[in-house]
Amino acid sequence: MARVSAVLAVLLVAILLLLSVSYAYAAVGASSSSGGGSSGGGSSSSSSGSGGGSGSPNQDKITNQECNSSAQCTPGFECFSFQGVGARCAKPGPCSYHCRQGTVCNITESDPPQVECREIVPSVKSAFKCSELQTKKARLKCRINLPEENEYDYLPEECRALSGASRGNCTSNYQKVQKCWQFDRDERRFECARNEFALKNIANERAECEALGTNKSSCMRQLREKVDAYIKFRIYNLEEKAGRLKNKGVSEARVVDLVAALEDKKLAYNAADTKDEKKKVLKEVKELWRVFVEEAKMQIKQQREMDKEAKRSGNETKG
Repeated sequence: MARVSAVLAVLLVAILLLLSVSYAYAAVGASSSSGGGSSGGGSSSSSSGSGGGSGSPNQDKITNQECNSSAQCTPGFECFSFQGVGARCAKPGPCSYHCRQGTVCNITESDPPQVECREIVPSVKSAFKCSELQTKKARLKCRINLPEENEYDYLPEECRALSGASRGNCTSNYQKVQKCWQFDRDERRFECARNEFALKNIANERAECEALGTNKSSCMRQLREKVDAYIKFRIYNLEEKAGRLKNKGVSEARVVDLVAALEDKKLAYNAADTKDEKKKVLKEVKELWRVFVEEAKMQIKQQREMDKEAKRSGNETKG
C-alpha cells in the first residue's frame, strides 16, 4: 500500500498544480484570444464552431470604426484586419465569433493582425501514427499503446481540424515540449515547458507590454497565446500521467475515457473568450482529475491484491 499511496499522493498534488494556473490570467488581464493550440509562433488558429460568415462583420463584435497604427481603438477593442472588410476595431478573440462553422480561423502576425477564414481540408493519410482510425477514442487508445519512442508521431487531437500552416503551428507546440517528459517531477516539466514557450514572469511581461502604450495590443496577444499554450501543456501532462498509470493497474478503458474528456476540455478552453470562462474550464479539468484519482486508487489497490493472491497461490502450488 505504501507504493500506491506514494503514486496517488503525486497525482493529488497535480490537481493543485493545475488549478493554480487558472489564476495566471489575473496577471495577463483582459479576455483572451482563442487559439487552436498555437502560441509563441507566427500565427494562432482555431476551428470555428459558430460566428459570422467568412468575411461578413458581426456588428456587435466588429465595429465600423477603421483603425491603423495611428488611429487606435477605444478600450475593450483591438485592431484587426478582416477579409473583405479591412482594418476595423473589434472585440478581442475574433476566432471565437467571426468565421462560420466548418472553417478554420487563422490570425497572422501582421500590423494589424489579419483574420483569415479557411475551409477545412480533409486530412489525407500522413506519416502520423493512428490517423487512419475513425473515432477519437480509437485513436487515443492507439496513442497510449504506442511505444514511448513512437508516441510523438501521433497527430494531437487538438490539431486534427487544422490544415496547412495552422496545423503546423499547432503540432509545433506539442513537439517543443517533448523533451520535457525526460523529467519525473511535475515542477521540472513545467519549468521546461515555460522555457520552450519563452514564458518568463507573466506580471513582468505584461508590464513590458503596457510600456508600449498604444502599440501594446500585439504584445498582449502574444503573451496570452504563450499562457494558453503553457496551460494546455499542464492538461497534456495529466494525460501523460494517466497513461503511465495503465501499467500500475488502472484499466485502459478508464485511461482512454479520461484522456478523451481532457481533449474535449482543451477544445472548450480554446473556445472560451474570457478569463472567467477559461478558469471555469480548468475547474472542470480539476474535477475530472479528482474523480479519476479516486477510481485509480481503487483499481491499483485491487490489482495489488490480485497480484498478492496470485503469488500466494503460486507458492502454495509449489509447496
